[in-house]
Amino acid sequence: MKRYFNWIKLFTIGLILPLFFSMCSGNIDELPAGSAPGALVKVASPVRTNLTQYSILNATTVFIKKETVRSTIPGFIKKGFVNIGDFVNPGKDLFVIKTRESSASDSSGIMIGEKLYTGEVLIQAHSSGVVTEVLYNEGDYVIESERLALISVPSSLRLYLDVPYQLVSKINRQTRYAVILPDGKTVYAIVENIVPVIDQVTQTQKYILKFVSNITLPESLNVNLLFPVNRVSNAFAVPKSSVMSHETMDSFWVMKLLNDTISVKCKIQKGIETDSLIEVVNSSLNISDRIIVSGAYGLPDTAKITMVK
Repeated sequence: MKRYFNWIKLFTIGLILPLFFSMCSGNIDELPAGSAPGALVKVASPVRTNLTQYSILNATTVFIKKETVRSTIPGFIKKGFVNIGDFVNPGKDLFVIKTRESSASDSSGIMIGEKLYTGEVLIQAHSSGVVTEVLYNEGDYVIESERLALISVPSSLRLYLDVPYQLVSKINRQTRYAVILPDGKTVYAIVENIVPVIDQVTQTQKYILKFVSNITLPESLNVNLLFPVNRVSNAFAVPKSSVMSHETMDSFWVMKLLNDTISVKCKIQKGIETDSLIEVVNSSLNISDRIIVSGAYGLPDTAKITMVK
């Protein structure tokens, strides 16, 4: 009877092992003889966690409120009071323009009320902001309605975001989107307005986003916006560094530890990815397994390893 049960046990093991090695391939008999230490590796275990996959979209800073300072008469710029970068308030003197006729003589001889008309007109600012353009210098001749300068209003700083139309349905006005600045700093913005026009060439729609907190940035700064495109709750995931592939990227696997010194190749099917984790949707792995996260590159299907911290 005892021999009968032993035979049943051996038969069961013979059925299970092929199933295991169909996902985790390797042959311990292929290991070289001797007691030489194996490859130095670091290990970790899979995790259960919520994953969000992001698409990186390019956005550009812009001041949506600007005052265009224009000449009200034709004439010569007699005096300019501001330079690029100056902050001005409403009522600030910007330019004095003298008409061509009055420039030909010392006085036109025309009285307006009790004042002698000199042919000079004072141009003042109507908005608070930073002077970002000065297009004429003293002595230059300008015509009526000529653009003299531009004042940008810092409080009107916004983001222009071109969203591919296939992602438009995923936009949420209540979502705070992470914006990565060129210096690595992260700030947040929300959707303020949507421009109901599709760009004919790029098939993108323009969104205007407002920063959640006050921030000072220059105009035309290129930034990256992290746009969530897929979410999975309670995902089974492995560290990104543990996943390997062929050059063709058509097959993926991790190296799983059988014990403290032996690892074998385990094929996986990838789901969504984040910066540090990859979802595994089909494999023989379980949450208690140990997998190599460093040192697995170039290892054969079955390899002798030495764990390091």
